[in-house]
Amino acid sequence: NGFLKAWHFDIGASVKGGHVLAEIETPELDQELAQAIALLKQGEAEHQQSIAELDEAKAEVALAAANVLKAKANLEFSVGQARRYETLAQAQTISREEHENAVRERDARHAELESARAELSRRKTNLTTRQSIIESRPSQVGNRKANVQRLRDLTGFQKIVAPFDGIVTRRTAEVGMLVTAGSNAGTRPLFSVAKCRLPNLR
Repeated sequence: NGFLKAWHFDIGASVKGGHVLAEIETPELDQELAQAIALLKQGEAEHQQSIAELDEAKAEVALAAANVLKAKANLEFSVGQARRYETLAQAQTISREEHENAVRERDARHAELESARAELSRRKTNLTTRQSIIESRPSQVGNRKANVQRLRDLTGFQKIVAPFDGIVTRRTAEVGMLVTAGSNAGTRPLFSVAKCRLPNLR
């Protein structure tokens, strides 16, 4: 839908197939195309951002896994230390307080390990979420590309062209008139062209 912007051939004019007979101004279509292009660019940017976020999530999982290993090593050391201190405390080689400190250290290390495991689990869940998001992005971008292409194809109808070589036999086209998409019974064509052979036209 739009308004006739200009017409270029009148009754009796010879035209070649593909000559532009008239042009339609389509502000609504132009606006829709501009919005679709903006959405496509936004979708492409979001896709690139999700790739970066996925890489970041992978790095966070690797760091969390390393922290779990570190916490395990610390716990193992603290468990061994607590056992040694228990033996020494029983032999009264060290004070009871030193043994209790070693036990508290062991318990703290155990809590750290559990915290590190929870963090690793959280990071893995985040990574899975990021992977799901990135898998959905290409189809979203593809849909937006298809919409942009559809609208660009529609803009091709802004130019009314002669279907073949011939002579214009009728013109109802007038600048400013409303042109609606599709054809209804009783609607007069903007142009009528009689098919005939023409001399070489430029």
